[in-house]
Amino acid sequence: MLTQSRYLSAQQEYAGLRKFVPATVSEQRNSPISGTEPTLSASAEHAAEHNSSITLSDINPDYAGWIRINDTAIDYPIVRGQDNEKYLDASFVGNKNPSGAIFMDSACRKGFDGSYITLHGHNMKDGSMFAGLNRYLEKDYLAKHSEIRVITPENRTRAYHIVDVKVTDIHDQAYLWVNKSRQEVRDDLALKIVSDEGKQILVLSTCINQGRKDERLLIIAQEA
Repeated sequence: MLTQSRYLSAQQEYAGLRKFVPATVSEQRNSPISGTEPTLSASAEHAAEHNSSITLSDINPDYAGWIRINDTAIDYPIVRGQDNEKYLDASFVGNKNPSGAIFMDSACRKGFDGSYITLHGHNMKDGSMFAGLNRYLEKDYLAKHSEIRVITPENRTRAYHIVDVKVTDIHDQAYLWVNKSRQEVRDDLALKIVSDEGKQILVLSTCINQGRKDERLLIIAQEA
C-alpha cells in the first residue's frame, strides 16, 4: 500500500504541473493516469490558479523542458541535474519518490541546444513515466505514434520523428552519443541511423521490467 501511495502522490504532482504548460493547437493534452487528481505545493497552486508569471524554472531551476507523446501518458517535465543519480528517486519538486522524474543525461551540457540528447525515465508498473514506451515493442504501434514533442523552457516546440526502437543494454553505443562528434555518430554503423546534417538526435531510455538489470529499451528519434 505504501508503494501505491507513492505512485499516486507522484502522479498527482505531475498532473498539477501540467497547468504550467499550455497545449498548442497541434498538440493534444494527454489524459492523466486514471485516479489522479492534480496537487501542487501551496505556492505553485496559487500561482497556477491566478495566472501568475511563475514558471516551471522558478519551481525547479533544473527544469530543461517538457516531453509529450500524444495518445500516451507521457506528458512530463524534464529536468537536468548535476549527475544522473538525483532524479532516480526524486520528483520534479524534490519529493522523495520511486517514480523519480524524466531527466536529461547530465553529459548533455548544452541541453536542447546540443546535437544529441538522451532522456532517462523509469518504467513504472502503474503505467507512469516512461512505461508507455513499452508499446513501441508492439507491431504497427510506431506507425501511429511516431512523433515526440518537446517544449523548451522558452516555450519553443521541437518535433522529433522516431526512426528506430532498440532493445539493448547500458553498454550500447547510443549512450556514448553525447560524447561523440557528429561525424563519429554518422560513421557508427551499430546505431543503424544516419542523421541528416544539422538535425538533432533524441534518445529516450528506460529499463525493461523483468529483464536483465542492465537491459534497456531505446527509442531513437530525429528532429523533424
